[in-house]
Amino acid sequence: MLDTWATALRKPARTLFVVDVGGSMGNPAAGGTESRLDLAKRAASEALKDLGPNDTVGLWTFPTNDGSQFERAADLTTTARSTSELVRGLVLLRGSSDEDSLYTTIRASVDEVRAGFAPDRINAVVVLTGGGFPLQSQKASELVAYLQGQREADRIRLFMVAYGTSPASNAVLKLITESSGGAFYDATDPAYTASEWVRNAMSNF
Repeated sequence: MLDTWATALRKPARTLFVVDVGGSMGNPAAGGTESRLDLAKRAASEALKDLGPNDTVGLWTFPTNDGSQFERAADLTTTARSTSELVRGLVLLRGSSDEDSLYTTIRASVDEVRAGFAPDRINAVVVLTGGGFPLQSQKASELVAYLQGQREADRIRLFMVAYGTSPASNAVLKLITESSGGAFYDATDPAYTASEWVRNAMSNF
């Protein structure tokens, strides 16, 4: 039944995964000794393996070592299983992600998916981030307005799994995510494992 759903009944995915590899992802995850990035990598890799052969998943990371806002690790034509292997190889950067790199990367990723919008596929962006940086209401409001203002005909929904422990920051990230029509998941909730949070996000596909 699951195979039939993944290959025959559900639209194939055309999704961009965006993974925070900044300093805050090196912090221990809530309730454990593993880093947030280790949990995120394992969770994303396992979830991507569950997708079907027709699902394609791109991969971006942020921040970078060269001063650019994000790095393109795989394009949107990459099979989900191939992206699963790439995710496992991600490494933590010394630099920290910040509000500008997060917001710029989110907007650019939404634009990237929309540029090749495929009506017969599920077009979406999934962000995994550790947060750990202050979020200003004005900058957040600009991104919210942009995401809300998308046309319904080619709306790109954002799904975010946050590994940070700041309620204030998570509230802003939740507002940003839901403004796109997507959903926010707090990975610090002990009721679920890291893999379950990513799978919850991908259950929208």
